[in-house]
Amino acid sequence: MGRDNSSGVNEFSPVFIGLLSAIICPLGFCNGRNYLTAFPPKAPSLAAEFFPNGCCLQNAELIVIIIPKGDLRSDNTNHTPFPVRRARSGSEEKEEQMNDMTYDRATQDVGNILGMEHVNVTVPDPTLALTFYVSGLGLTRDPYMMVGPENMWINVGQQQFHLPTREPQVFTGYIGVVMPDIEALKLRLKRVEDRLAGTAFSWSAENGHVAVTCPWGNRFRCYAPGPQFGEMTLGIPYVEILVKPGTAEGISQFYLKVMQAPAIFTEEKKEAVTRVRVGGAQELRFRETTADLPSYDGHHIAVYIANFSAPHAFLKRRNLITQESDDHQYRFQTIINPWTGQPLCELEHEVRSLYHPMYGREMVNRNPLQRITAYARGRDAFAQ
Repeated sequence: MGRDNSSGVNEFSPVFIGLLSAIICPLGFCNGRNYLTAFPPKAPSLAAEFFPNGCCLQNAELIVIIIPKGDLRSDNTNHTPFPVRRARSGSEEKEEQMNDMTYDRATQDVGNILGMEHVNVTVPDPTLALTFYVSGLGLTRDPYMMVGPENMWINVGQQQFHLPTREPQVFTGYIGVVMPDIEALKLRLKRVEDRLAGTAFSWSAENGHVAVTCPWGNRFRCYAPGPQFGEMTLGIPYVEILVKPGTAEGISQFYLKVMQAPAIFTEEKKEAVTRVRVGGAQELRFRETTADLPSYDGHHIAVYIANFSAPHAFLKRRNLITQESDDHQYRFQTIINPWTGQPLCELEHEVRSLYHPMYGREMVNRNPLQRITAYARGRDAFAQ
């Protein structure tokens, strides 16, 4: 029963420690003040640090420390002995380690804007639109809603393009689209080139994406699924709006204060950019440019928000509401600096509450790889 100088701990059998505890505590050594204390077996150095003069008894499950009477002042202020407790299990030690870890909780904030449901641009020719969006991009016309020639809804995973038949609108910037198979996309785009000849249609394989321009000039950047898009395998992860120099920072303040959405103002490639978080896997991006920008032509986005009334109250006080649609929806168009009131850019927002009847609607998406010459039974629907 010699002393191990490396740890300051004596080895005793469990029976001996149990008998010792039974004898010492009734004799008053513990005296209800927990002078008999315990550590887990992997912590002899910790025990020695807190009680250097204590007698340490150890087995495979427990370290027991008996504090000498001389180490305690009469007022008991020089030590605060640990309470007697059982040895911790491995799972308890792991839990304690996890409790000591730190996380950046802000990365998990979603904010008030829970999702961007659709992008709306008008088109003058629904036949050309079907050729581009369905045959070329490989997307799906909604089979249930807007099935006539006056409008069409094109499903993109759980998002949509809304394409009313009118004079064309051109989005000022870029629309990001995640596609499950980029090589198949290239083949489809190649096949529709002749049918879209004489329009603004073009496409090219770029570094990390496929750049595509629709027959009326809307620009898309198509990506393969990746960690930057979360679990999205088909959808619209972002829209990027080009804005005038000196406006991006004020736009970030608008979304932070008015829309209550996380927004970051930063610099990318020497260009000022605001990124607004939309739900868990989408963004609104506002990128400053020195290029001439066309006049706003009325294209819009639709978003769902949790706090429906507070943004409305702010916008209404400043006469910025452009449409009181119904109980579940309103619209505004001008984004302002919330502190100065200065207009910064124009982008109509169709703002919907979570009570909107179309919130959470399941979209129908087809598998664009299905062809008569290469048909696979049971694989007509797109598998997310």
